[in-house]
Amino acid sequence: MARVLIVSFSVVPGPDRHGVQLPHVMKALASRFAVDVLTTRVGELAYVERLHKTRMLRVPLPNAPLAQQVEAFRRALRRQLEGAEYEIVHFRDAWSGIPILEKQHAFGLRTVFDIGRSAMGEPRPADVQLAADLAAAEEVCWRKADLVLVPTAAGWRYLAENGRVERVAIVPPGVDIDRFDCEIPDSFGVPQVVAVGTLAAGRGVRVLLRAMRDVLAITPCRLTLAGPIEKEFEA
Repeated sequence: MARVLIVSFSVVPGPDRHGVQLPHVMKALASRFAVDVLTTRVGELAYVERLHKTRMLRVPLPNAPLAQQVEAFRRALRRQLEGAEYEIVHFRDAWSGIPILEKQHAFGLRTVFDIGRSAMGEPRPADVQLAADLAAAEEVCWRKADLVLVPTAAGWRYLAENGRVERVAIVPPGVDIDRFDCEIPDSFGVPQVVAVGTLAAGRGVRVLLRAMRDVLAITPCRLTLAGPIEKEFEA
């Protein structure tokens, strides 16, 4: 059975898209491969545990700026690659991708870049240099990975326009719609939607508000946004 390492600079399980989506990837791959998962550790999460038939390895990060956290995670990732033999490495952010691609040929790794910025690894607007470094790392990753996964047709077109046309697959972030298929009793009142998460640029808040405008054209509804507001986004 082939050994696979999944890498994500994020918290799993967690209340963001990575923390929710990655367990589905883990379940799917664990049915066919021996899977290790390397993520970050926060709070009381275990350093090592069995999760969805995979071995979850969590890296504690220093209480330091993002750049130093990234380097700490990369050091742990390099140690993991050097200490275990993997056939495939599936990584979900460019912070992780650089040390993986450094070892790609030396260790005979097949690499999969699942494009989607890490919730923990997205620089704030003021971090101009860090944002530029991440953008450059992302380009290296999608150019050099053996397989690139994109969530949308627009992402596929972007890569095609920039020269990456082979071994690119569209894998939409699925939603189990049966979870939301319910009948609201008349006594319940107006249906309410609650969106939990940081209110910041790039989080889809404006998209959600536009969608709610379409919903309200059909039926009464109430939206609640619950989460911290980044200062640059307050206006």
